Amino acid sequence: MPARLNHHRAIQSREVDENARTHGRSPRRFTTFSTFSMDVVTMIEAEQFAKAAAYVGVNNVGSVGAALGSYKLAKGLYPKLGKR
Repeated sequence: MPARLNHHRAIQSREVDENARTHGRSPRRFTTFSTFSMDVVTMIEAEQFAKAAAYVGVNNVGSVGAALGSYKLAKGLYPKLGKR
């Protein structure tokens, strides 16, 4: 990892820790989305554009597909689901 990325992450880590302490949360706990976002930013900064685009595409299509599949499964198990 280039030195500028390490420096950027160190600064961001300190900011995240301070923000968490200010709001009464444990430091260094990222949400799934913020971790995903940081991964994409890191790939872009490392000029891995194709990898970043594939990562975004697979995650977005996969998450919508999983939600749709879960809905269909629940609707099959509980046929009255979604009917008014």
